[in-house]
Amino acid sequence: PAGAPPATAATAAAAPAAAAAAVPVRDEEPAPECTPVLYVRGAGSAAPPEGVVSVHESVSDAVRSAPAGAVVLVGAGRYDDAVTLSRPVSLKAYPKGAAAELSISTQVPYQHTLTVDCATGGVLVEGLTLRHYSKSVANNYAVFVTAGSPVLRGLNVSSSSGSGVGVEGGAAPLLERCVLRGCAAHGAAIFGPLEGDGSAGLAAVPALISCDVSGNKMSGLLLRQGAGPRVERCLVADNGDYGISVQDAGGAFLDNELMGNGRGAMLLMPSVEAADRLSLAAIMACNRVSGAIVVR
Repeated sequence: PAGAPPATAATAAAAPAAAAAAVPVRDEEPAPECTPVLYVRGAGSAAPPEGVVSVHESVSDAVRSAPAGAVVLVGAGRYDDAVTLSRPVSLKAYPKGAAAELSISTQVPYQHTLTVDCATGGVLVEGLTLRHYSKSVANNYAVFVTAGSPVLRGLNVSSSSGSGVGVEGGAAPLLERCVLRGCAAHGAAIFGPLEGDGSAGLAAVPALISCDVSGNKMSGLLLRQGAGPRVERCLVADNGDYGISVQDAGGAFLDNELMGNGRGAMLLMPSVEAADRLSLAAIMACNRVSGAIVVR
């Protein structure tokens, strides 16, 4: 029956209820009055707000010009642009709710619409739509986070060639109120730190809070290689494979809704370290699950 575990799941150990609340939600600090503000003006954008230090036609140009701690406001419009955030900068749609879209479509492999590799923290990306196509065998992501703990809030992300969000190298982003939908692969693919890369043992973990991960061709969330994200209050629905696929990984799952996923709500193949903490009984009790949970 839907949601019923296979016989092998009967021995799953119960996890403490507090596990799902172990990682606090991070938020950005309010910007001080002296923060430099840059504006990107596209076709159909509003006039620049008062007090901006410079106006740009491309988002990447504005980001390259922005000093650490600056805010880049992106006016309404579509920008065929790939952006890399390597220092602490805030990137926000302006005004709030504006239809500001970053998009790339290229035959060149390993290209991303947004790359975040700032290890020092202080990165916020808010309110943008991100679209992506880059024909790659691996690392095929619209948003690629390789370092730090950026806050990604209110983003609408899709890739017609790969996954919406990729997290590697021990990075620990917070995705809050994001939509990861219609991707050719996974909504998000989250990998744990590689042994010897210096990121193992970091306290911060990736988190998805109040996100919509729906209608992706493969799994909604793919967790691999020791990843252990916090997933809370998310809708994970109508994905072609599993809602959440846990392979040699773990995580904390609380108050999510999993429904309509092609092969089942979850695939559980936890890592040795996570096996005692990842309780099937707790998952069933703490989430709204429609479809089988497959334990291997």
